[in-house]
Amino acid sequence: VSIRRARAQVKRLNQNLAGLGFGNISGIQVTLHPEERMEKVLRALRDGPAQGLLFQEDMPLDVALKTLFERYADGRTGGERILDYREYLRLQVEIQRTGSTVWEIANPTHLSTGEAIGVGAALMMVVLAEWEQDANLLRAKRHGGPLRFLFLDEANRLSEDNLGVLFDLCQVLDLQLLIAAPEVARAEGNTTYRLVRRPDANGREEVVISGRRTRV
Repeated sequence: VSIRRARAQVKRLNQNLAGLGFGNISGIQVTLHPEERMEKVLRALRDGPAQGLLFQEDMPLDVALKTLFERYADGRTGGERILDYREYLRLQVEIQRTGSTVWEIANPTHLSTGEAIGVGAALMMVVLAEWEQDANLLRAKRHGGPLRFLFLDEANRLSEDNLGVLFDLCQVLDLQLLIAAPEVARAEGNTTYRLVRRPDANGREEVVISGRRTRV
């Protein structure tokens, strides 16, 4: 049941990621794959030989789980992980390059800095939105919504086009984004703030904040 629920959540993540692209990346998706070594534990329990370990009167349950893990999952420690459904799944972020139909693993060593920041920011936004939706699912009445405010610092490698995609995503997910990036002043759909430190009439330092919004 937990795995089926997790698959449904990942499906919703991919729906929010549909159509997003950064730089040479035209698509982003999250996939779920079964963890092979944990599948070995399930097969051993299903086929019978491992079941006897769980019902030996002279073996505590924690020792039985540890033995199962060592014997069938090639692990030295962590028998309690057999009871955690997350150990049976492997999350994988995949990207699709422009002009290609192949989905490849999002390996940081194969991405530019701007692409890596863009993919990470997009995933962060949709995961937080899904987390919030899941938390509010069983609430009978909401007296007020969350702030829905995200921060992204030192995004120096994001181009003007990359920022535009981030701003569009924030609008779709109803999120506010505070981002520090040199290209933000030329991007559309945002308010650019400038901070200047200067001494006041009494010699004390003050920070003057001014903002401007680009009109489309």
